[in-house]
Amino acid sequence: MGKGRLLVSPQLIHQALQLPEDVQIKGAYWDFNFQALQLVLHGPQFPEVNPGSEIPLMRAEASTEMEIEEVRKIKWSFKPE
Repeated sequence: MGKGRLLVSPQLIHQALQLPEDVQIKGAYWDFNFQALQLVLHGPQFPEVNPGSEIPLMRAEASTEMEIEEVRKIKWSFKPE
């Protein structure tokens, strides 16, 4: 089976996930334990973290609403694990 790499901008991820406008993606890495991409997010809804401290893992809950034009809007809620 072939292999390839794909560069994805933070803006594309932000747009695809419909993250709130005041959330910034500051980094990303592959988590082998969870088999998932972990995003480092900054925004007012997250707890303050002292320099050198571990950034808390957040559990994201998303719900969708159907708009009149049948466009789905995602609402996010972030909670510490």
